[in-house]
Amino acid sequence: MKWYLEAARQGNPEAALSCGVMLFSGDGAPADKTEANSLFVKAARSGNPEAQFRLGSNYENGDSVKANKLEALKWYLKAAAQGHIAAQIRAGTIYEQGGEVKQDRPEAARWYRRAAEQGHAEAQ
Repeated sequence: MKWYLEAARQGNPEAALSCGVMLFSGDGAPADKTEANSLFVKAARSGNPEAQFRLGSNYENGDSVKANKLEALKWYLKAAAQGHIAAQIRAGTIYEQGGEVKQDRPEAARWYRRAAEQGHAEAQ
């Protein structure tokens, strides 16, 4: 944890993600979801798709941040565009369900299709 944190402070996005995961779950350090989310933001802004997905999930579920489907979708789409299957599924689900985000079934199908093309059974 110490070395991940040091590397994260020096701008390493993979270290920021790893440190964030540890802090989020309390594995190797006391749980601190707020700090974990800050680290996910750093890694996500650097283009890390897993951090983008985790940040989207936090916004979707209101975990350590105020729930916001629009913000969740923004981060899911960034990860989905890089081939992150779970982000593609979540983006599709948000578009399919509508609500805070305008329902768009063709867009939902597009994201499900991209996940299906990568072998995701449920998307298929």
